[in-house]
Amino acid sequence: MMANNNDNSKRIIHLKKSVQLKQSGLVTKSIYYIDTHDVKISLNHNACTDIIFTIDRKKWQNNLDIIDEMAEENGIHDKESKRLLKGHLNDNHDEIIIESSNNDKEEQRRQQQEKEEKSLSIAQVLVELVLKNHIKLLKDEFNVPHIIVVINNYYQTLPINSTKFKRYLFNFNYDTYEGKIANTEAVNSAISQLEAKAARDGATINLHLRVAWGNLDTTDTIYYHLSDEKNRCVKITKNGWEIIENQTDVLFRRYDHLEPQVEPIRNFVSIDSIDSKMFDEFISLFNLKTNKENTIEDTKLLLQCYVISLFIPEIQKPLKLIHGEQGGAKSTFQELVKMLVDPSNTKTLTFPRNSTELVQQLSHYYIAFYDNVSIIQDWISDLLCRAVTGNSYSKRALWTNDDDIYYNFKRIIGINGIDLAATKADLLDRSIIFHTERIDKKNRKKIKNIWEKFNQIKPYVLGYIFDTLVKVLRYKDDHGEIDFPGGQNRMADWEEYCEIISRCMGNPDWEFQRVYQENIGVQIDEAIESSPLSQTIIEFMTEEIVIGTDEATGNDIKSTRGEEWKGTPTELHTELQKIAIEKINLNVSRSKLWPKNASALTRKINGIKTNLREKGFEIALGERDEKGKRSITISKMPSTLSIPSKTTDLSIKSERKFESKLDDEQMPSNMPSNENKENQAQKSTLDSTYDIDATLQTEKEEQELKKDISNEKYQREQEEQKTWGKGLE
Repeated sequence: MMANNNDNSKRIIHLKKSVQLKQSGLVTKSIYYIDTHDVKISLNHNACTDIIFTIDRKKWQNNLDIIDEMAEENGIHDKESKRLLKGHLNDNHDEIIIESSNNDKEEQRRQQQEKEEKSLSIAQVLVELVLKNHIKLLKDEFNVPHIIVVINNYYQTLPINSTKFKRYLFNFNYDTYEGKIANTEAVNSAISQLEAKAARDGATINLHLRVAWGNLDTTDTIYYHLSDEKNRCVKITKNGWEIIENQTDVLFRRYDHLEPQVEPIRNFVSIDSIDSKMFDEFISLFNLKTNKENTIEDTKLLLQCYVISLFIPEIQKPLKLIHGEQGGAKSTFQELVKMLVDPSNTKTLTFPRNSTELVQQLSHYYIAFYDNVSIIQDWISDLLCRAVTGNSYSKRALWTNDDDIYYNFKRIIGINGIDLAATKADLLDRSIIFHTERIDKKNRKKIKNIWEKFNQIKPYVLGYIFDTLVKVLRYKDDHGEIDFPGGQNRMADWEEYCEIISRCMGNPDWEFQRVYQENIGVQIDEAIESSPLSQTIIEFMTEEIVIGTDEATGNDIKSTRGEEWKGTPTELHTELQKIAIEKINLNVSRSKLWPKNASALTRKINGIKTNLREKGFEIALGERDEKGKRSITISKMPSTLSIPSKTTDLSIKSERKFESKLDDEQMPSNMPSNENKENQAQKSTLDSTYDIDATLQTEKEEQELKKDISNEKYQREQEEQKTWGKGLE
């Protein structure tokens, strides 16, 4: 059957007639109207009335019953005529159903097209509205399209293809058109158009997390993101710090877990003993224990410099390792630092099961502290090393295409546990170690009281830290880089900044380096203690062996192996395995840390020889003896671990306090007008009395110092300080 158009432009098909029906002459014409699903059967009968009804496509029997009834109404009573009419409809069943189905599909397509055209129209209106009201279209450093929009009168930077921006579009349309809700298709279409426009026309701008340099080339301005609803930042320069809003010079990411930072207290003057009071109260919240070399004051200094350094962008910060027995407030240690620097509704984390999830986790957290870790798997240790140093990562975007998602970041990482979870030398080499001990019942505090105290002093602590950073930037501008007389350690940039922080806090020159170097000694000891092979090599090179017999007494003559041992990897493996069994009491067959053969021994030595060098043992691999065989040489040498002596010249400390004094004339003129008058009065009073009090205190300290030590020792330490201070000239 063919479909065509009648005079009324209705689509129809002419129903076929059987031979019997034609011979009977009962029906002159039969038409099916596709659009309305009506059937019209013209009868050649006395009444000449047409049978017209709508086809029931779901229940075909209903159609046959209708024909039977309408035939009766038209005077057709004989069964044969009724049978021919019903047979006529049955003969055309397939054509009617097929044409109806095709018509439905066309109707659906037409309706869908109308809907899409309507959505496209709404989407175009949305795009035009957004482009009129937005601040900037851009791409981040990974070419992901972003947009800066105004929400509640404040700038917000959002990924265009994100739930946050989709929600913004729905709300924007609702507010613009007085309660009308845009359909999802229109919003998705608008997002696609804006993504394309940002990818084509948007400038490429780096987006940061929590802290950033204003200019990476000059590093003279620090931006700290408060991550509040006003999207404010603290801008820190050598002349002071201020809170700014609605700036587009430095842009930040804002993930859902981030909590707004409190507003720091300004004009908390940092010039005498009052300056560090709140910061000292903050440090007193931590349960600190001395390490093997550090005093409690040394440990406090290390923690103070570490905390302040977390506000300095882009430099590599060491991984913080905390260990100690249960009940030592290790978790609280982590959480206090986290909530001071990077407030979040997730204070501590747990390691995920694969590297992809760990990279995703680290990309969203400026500070990632992991709680109650017993063991760190090798793949986690390797990835954490890369995260501390700074590296790039990629993963597949979707399984349906070949696109990649890229990450590039440096992160602040901390791990706590009863035992020191980090055992690999390369991770320990990037770490600082803090030790806690169980708090006894008399000294234990309620966690509620600790957090109440923390929240009370937090605005003042932040103000003090920002004041200190002003001094640090000024020091860097005045002196440039520090020349370390004894060289620097692996985390060189962090070590330099912390040394400057220490000086700006009023400590003697090189005081931080001494404390840090002692902590590195703890790291090396921990690495060696966790390595049976390291312990065995040290035992091997220091054990006494029988070299002969005393003829007079008959006793064995013993001596160490001398300054050097040389042999093949197989010979060394045999010697070390014997010592491991006899002296270290190691089950070499079951230990996963023990090399099972000579080849494995060489690989293991590569991972530990740096720490052994620090302890005075140099290991040379890859050499050949006179017969061409591979050989290993172990030599004794002076330890490379150099720790500056502790300074007692208090005049340097006082001098530093004078140098780091904030100059009111250099403070920015655009300070907020609502500054606290009481703080201003306090500042004025302290300014007027500072010079006299500090001078008198310095003279008193020097007099007491000279009474306690001999003139000869005093002169010697003065000369020592001059030597250490050459790096600042």
